[in-house]
Amino acid sequence: MPRYYEKKHQIQFYEVDVTSHLTLSSLLNLVIAASGEHLEEIGVSADDLIKKHLGWVVTQYHMSIKKMPKNGQTIYIKTAAMEYNRYFCYRSYWLYDDNHEELLEINSVWIMLDLQTRKMMPSDPDIMLKTGAEEIRRPQKFPRIKLPKDQLVADKSYFVEYFNIDENEHVSNSHYFDWMISSLPLSFIKANQIKSLDIKYEHEILYHDSPKSYVHFDQETNKSYHKITNGDLTAAECIIQW
Repeated sequence: MPRYYEKKHQIQFYEVDVTSHLTLSSLLNLVIAASGEHLEEIGVSADDLIKKHLGWVVTQYHMSIKKMPKNGQTIYIKTAAMEYNRYFCYRSYWLYDDNHEELLEINSVWIMLDLQTRKMMPSDPDIMLKTGAEEIRRPQKFPRIKLPKDQLVADKSYFVEYFNIDENEHVSNSHYFDWMISSLPLSFIKANQIKSLDIKYEHEILYHDSPKSYVHFDQETNKSYHKITNGDLTAAECIIQW
């Protein structure tokens, strides 16, 4: 049975955007911190893994957002590793308000990465046993991300510096959201809130790489389509329903 972890947090001014709502990058930082604390609590911390040259890497998120928390609001973050198979671990997150009403849900897919070879490693049964995740045979199905590739327009180029990389020595996945949201007009961001989001990470972006952001907005569906490339490789693809 999954072992749940829950923590209380008050949204700070540096975690919100111009609308006073929690930013996507801050949201990701909060939930990843919660799962890190969860793993530390059950005795398999990130530091323990790094000593073995291993690290958890997320490959996909699906988010359903009813209401994004606002500056000063007290929230509760709940997480658990729900299921796993030979190569993938499926972790879920929930945010609740002070009345314990659900604000949003995030489902995610994680792999274990060898930090030296940068190759995917099989799930460690001992670690998964400690999390309480249920072993399954087939991968979970997440929404397919299909972009209108002929309509995507190059928006900005970036250069990865020291403060963009995390302990796994690649760009933290929260930075991708900063790049994507920055490609939309400020007037649109002020007037709209995210309802759902799907993102898939394809390839790592490393120190001193030069990624590029692409975007397309569909006015009929109120969806924005995003792609981050790194040279000839697609680093991430994302669809946001506003």
